[in-house]
Amino acid sequence: MSEGGVPQAARGQARIPSIEILEQLVGQAKKEGWGDYDGDGIGSPIAAAADRLRKAGAVVDTVSGDVGWPNKEAAGQANLTDQIVEDGRPNDT
Repeated sequence: MSEGGVPQAARGQARIPSIEILEQLVGQAKKEGWGDYDGDGIGSPIAAAADRLRKAGAVVDTVSGDVGWPNKEAAGQANLTDQIVEDGRPNDT
């Protein structure tokens, strides 16, 4: 939000202006089923997808969300299964 309260596009980290708003957001996330979700936990769907991608030779950075091949040759030799393609897609849900 801008100083005038108008939504604006931004890149990078979001600034949550108060603990009250933070708690509202966390409450909303819990109501929508995200309360027990641990995207970085061992056994999580994200960790499992990252493991499959790494085993296929991809470079995976779960902090930044980057997924790719280490070089052009590896990309050319990749055996892209449907699962690998799905694992490499951003999670928009």
